[in-house]
Amino acid sequence: MNSGNTWRVLGLGLAVLGLSAGLAACGGGGDAGAGSASPASGASAQGASPSVSGTPATTVAANNRYSFNPTASAPASGTPLAFSVQNKPAWAAFAADSGQLSGTPSSSDTGVYPNIVISASSSAGSAALPAFSIQVLAANTPATSSSSSSSGGASSSSSSSSSGASSSSGSSSSGAPGASLSAQTATLLNYLTGLAGQNQHILSGQHSSYWDSNPMDYTSTLKSQTGTQPAILGTTLGMAGSQQNGVALSNQWLAAGGIVELSLWPNDPSTGADDNNRNFTFSDVYTPGTALNSAWNSYLDTIASQLKAINGPVLFRPFVELNGNWSWWGAQPTAQFIALYQYTYDYLMHTKGVNNALWIYNVNAGVGNYTAYYPGSSYVDIVSWDSYPPSSSDAAWYNPLAALGKPMILAESGVISASQPPAYAGNNNTLLQTVKTNFPKVVGVVIWCQNWALSQQQGDEAFMSDPAVITLADLPANL
Repeated sequence: MNSGNTWRVLGLGLAVLGLSAGLAACGGGGDAGAGSASPASGASAQGASPSVSGTPATTVAANNRYSFNPTASAPASGTPLAFSVQNKPAWAAFAADSGQLSGTPSSSDTGVYPNIVISASSSAGSAALPAFSIQVLAANTPATSSSSSSSGGASSSSSSSSSGASSSSGSSSSGAPGASLSAQTATLLNYLTGLAGQNQHILSGQHSSYWDSNPMDYTSTLKSQTGTQPAILGTTLGMAGSQQNGVALSNQWLAAGGIVELSLWPNDPSTGADDNNRNFTFSDVYTPGTALNSAWNSYLDTIASQLKAINGPVLFRPFVELNGNWSWWGAQPTAQFIALYQYTYDYLMHTKGVNNALWIYNVNAGVGNYTAYYPGSSYVDIVSWDSYPPSSSDAAWYNPLAALGKPMILAESGVISASQPPAYAGNNNTLLQTVKTNFPKVVGVVIWCQNWALSQQQGDEAFMSDPAVITLADLPANL
């Protein structure tokens, strides 16, 4: 829900909170698998402009040499070509006569270098490779998904994503360079991927009490009212006004055999707060060497430590309602947000070695740009939207999200779109039937807390006992 709906009222007398809420062709690249260029705006439609192609390696270990040579041709024999590069890593050199990007990063250069663009131009026009990123891994870390040296004709990029993960290998369904999931996390992803199309296919979920002294109030009340508990517990590693211990709650729920949805309303690196401040250069957050990047890395170090302290897999929702304009990260220029998302993924999963997070791409209903910010299949495990309440009109965002081919959930939902609706004024079973009728690929519905909670509205027993719904007791023991 957006900040125009001031329904997140703090349970301990805090003030009403404002709500925190694909790879675009124009930039932000990290999916470096595309090998041929599209002409730049000055190129001739008749093919008179140069052509440039090649698949750059996207990882290199520190103290190892990186080299990439694009393949380029002029529109006419003997026409000279000039090469240029944007966002060249400081550790690399660039040859303007050949387009070669090369260098040997040191241990101090570890990190992600995004939005690198190599172009070739002649008097007839110009062409550019798609933007790509280079991840400098720690020394002695194998660059498993791509070679650290490639030519324009070599295919050295990571493999494309598949919809499932191999639980035997524990490798991620996301083909991002060096990414790896624990075997248990890969098993959970396989389970989610296989739910769509089954009769019993909707995981029941309930967000915890983010601002109450007892964050498990709504799940315990639901159990007393229905004798059942939800399969998914929503918790957080960061939200304005909340003192919730997301690590402890996650471990508690995992120990009970449940699934955790871990949402993150990340702090603004320029202020250190969860806010909607826009008085900074957004691209500096993911640009190595800037003060904002250092602050962001320090913040992510804390998040990585918390994720590693969780004893099992989590459904990780890091940029809540990213298409809305009510948080500092939301509704930013598409290429820049994609670069931030990819940088954050790479930093946590590669640099910090997190292996228990399934990444959720999350948008808000009715806002638009539902897939414009999609960072690529290599960076997303689950797609989701938030809707209060869902209706048949949600097909406008359900359909483009479903086309991405990922497991899909309603990450936040409730029966009434209002600020703190009255208790028992709506029916959550009606919400469930709307999802079943209109959105067959949805495999989870996580109801918001406070008066939206399952226990605080009508229909909780019918919701939890519906034959399509999976409760905590229904979950497989091996998750």
